[in-house]
Amino acid sequence: MRKIFQSFFFIFLITAVTLSQPKKTWAKTMVSSSAQLIKKINVSPKVTKRNYKTDLRVLKLSQFLSKHNSCLVPYAEYLVKRADFYKLPWHLVAAIAGVESTFCRHIPYNSANCWGWNNGNFRFRSFGYGIETVSQALANRYFQKGRTTPETIGPVYAPPSSTWAGKVRSFMYKIENQHILQPVILSLNI
Repeated sequence: MRKIFQSFFFIFLITAVTLSQPKKTWAKTMVSSSAQLIKKINVSPKVTKRNYKTDLRVLKLSQFLSKHNSCLVPYAEYLVKRADFYKLPWHLVAAIAGVESTFCRHIPYNSANCWGWNNGNFRFRSFGYGIETVSQALANRYFQKGRTTPETIGPVYAPPSSTWAGKVRSFMYKIENQHILQPVILSLNI
């Protein structure tokens, strides 16, 4: 049953990605005063919006979390967005959830606390709120103070554990190297 669900999920995902691609159009280039106005405003070509629907990081994270039966699967895109916003490694918050709660499978009832926040005694309103809080705290309390690796974060985040950083680093590696499963497309010739 799980394989069937995964197959339908990936077919849906590929269809959504295909349909979201812009269509080729042919247009005549026109130069007018509005084009000159844009030139004067000095719009930076580097400012672009990321399309998270086709971001391979989201797909890798989603598939990895799915493989671990995590309730964070629907939050894969949000995890990557918050990481980008706070300039964190895109898989750090998910990796911490892996170490602290086996990707949210072992958390206090109705807490949405996948990250061992306050030694597991804190209750977030939602998983999204938890992702936001943990991401923001990592950026402000750790990264701004030069603690930018699991090895430098661990002594403050999870004292006195000597294995926490290695486990986080291992999950980050596994998420980053998640093989993207391709859907099986069946065709029938009549």
